[in-house]
Amino acid sequence: MERTFFTCEESRKAELDLQRSLGHREFTPEEFNLQCKCAWL
Repeated sequence: MERTFFTCEESRKAELDLQRSLGHREFTPEEFNLQCKCAWL
């Protein structure tokens, strides 16, 4: 069965890679934690 969600760690890595390539600022820990919680709802 295909995994639907990344783990928080994987999401963080993907987020950082994406932001590096796009030149965006990093999320704050609060924003990241909120994203993680939302991803599992």
